Amino acid sequence: MILYKKLTFKHIHVEPGGIIDDDAERSPFCIFAAEDDASMIKKYVEVFNKLIRRYKYLQRIFGETLQNLLQFVNKWQAEENSKLAKATGLFICNQLTPASILRVLFQDYLVKDGHSLDFTTTVFRTILNEQSIEQLGRALTSEGLNSRIIEFFPPNKRDEDCLVRHFEAEDMKEFVNYYRHNKKNSIKGTLLNELSELVQGEATNAEVISFIRTNMKEGSLVESDVIPIIWQSMMNTVDMMSRTDQIESQVLRATDQWTKILEEFCSSPKTEIVLLQKVQTTCYEDVKLTKHFSRIIQTLYKNDVLSDNAILYWNDKAHRPQGKTIFLKQLEPFITWLRDNDDSSDEDSD
Repeated sequence: MILYKKLTFKHIHVEPGGIIDDDAERSPFCIFAAEDDASMIKKYVEVFNKLIRRYKYLQRIFGETLQNLLQFVNKWQAEENSKLAKATGLFICNQLTPASILRVLFQDYLVKDGHSLDFTTTVFRTILNEQSIEQLGRALTSEGLNSRIIEFFPPNKRDEDCLVRHFEAEDMKEFVNYYRHNKKNSIKGTLLNELSELVQGEATNAEVISFIRTNMKEGSLVESDVIPIIWQSMMNTVDMMSRTDQIESQVLRATDQWTKILEEFCSSPKTEIVLLQKVQTTCYEDVKLTKHFSRIIQTLYKNDVLSDNAILYWNDKAHRPQGKTIFLKQLEPFITWLRDNDDSSDEDSD
């Protein structure tokens, strides 16, 4: 174990209180002594990898040692931090330590002067050079860090504009896209929960519409983002433990009650298709709703939420593969009626 520490970390000695002892003996085989190049640092990381794979008990000690080092990133030189950050990114890639190791960087004394931001930026870039943004996203999400990225920024820079400018300047646009996508999903989840509570509190249609509009503005959401949320909130009012015939009546009653809200945010062909696809998915995922699909669509059509053109387009080109055979068969008589009605309208206009 002593040899393990000497070969890997013992380069700079930190005394109690974070004081660096410059006179301490320094090991030539240490990440801090490596060239500041990812390909060279990989060789050092491979030593860790082989040791830990062979001696599993070292992994916990390794994590504790690394965490202790990260507490003092404000003490190392910029080049040393760059090497340690690259190594940390590679450690995470190789699953030698979880992304939760970065939590230590939330400490105020590391955040306020930008040490945490500089360090994590290099960590993220290193991971992205090895893996996809989706893999990095999963690593952050599994440790609850996906919603806390902004906390690595100094307090006076904790807004989206600063985050975007920072990572774009670092040529990490895909990370910016990930952040925005993740933030939008978080806002959607919050909107779903709050909207469900608002409706259960017997809010008026006007209050609900105003609430949704406010959240759309704050979260940069568009109608196609919120219409599935509105539909899900509506379905949350249905008691799915009831008998099948009671479920149908509850869904149709809820559809009537939510008509004004659905209509308000279903103002384009695109959002109508999104709603149709959401209804299809809902009816596919819950077998108790499957046979009621046609009735639901007809009710939405009758209430002027869905247009005939949108329903016909969904039928011909925009339906999802889930349960399509069942739903297309269910809707066939209604589709035939819509086509005949459309033909009659054309003849009348001639």
